[in-house]
Amino acid sequence: FRTDLLTARHNMEHHRTVLGNSNNDWRAERRMTARRDIVDRAWELAREHGLAGLSLRDLARQQGMATPSLYSYFDSKHALYDAMFIDGNRAMLAMDPPAHGDDLRTTLRNVLRFIVQFALADPVRYQLLAQRTIPGFEPSADAYALAQQAYDWLFAPLRAVIAVTQD
Repeated sequence: FRTDLLTARHNMEHHRTVLGNSNNDWRAERRMTARRDIVDRAWELAREHGLAGLSLRDLARQQGMATPSLYSYFDSKHALYDAMFIDGNRAMLAMDPPAHGDDLRTTLRNVLRFIVQFALADPVRYQLLAQRTIPGFEPSADAYALAQQAYDWLFAPLRAVIAVTQD
């Protein structure tokens, strides 16, 4: 009986669920939420102080944690920039795409209008995505792949109208 009780207790501790998720799933979700919160706060600070003025010390303080604790979420400041780069491209992909036009000029105008509106809506985000203002920062392969997807999505209307005019 004692062995069964110990086995049952062990199973409960290691397979306990929270709303149907295992502890590992819950921890992973909590970690992802914390990372999202840190990235959101980093954007706020970057908008306030500029991308180059983003301070991990200030970010940690505003998150209510010690600076070294940030490193459990991001290996470096560049890793944080990488997460912001991904977030910015996801934001673009979540928007309504530029409208297709009947001709090249109209379509080009729509794509350029989209780019200008995207840049003006959040200049710091646009700066991170489209300019190289942070010395030594280079997006990771995953971040770059998402940027390429956003680029392809953005210019798809132009490729479509060019394909029609070449037929």
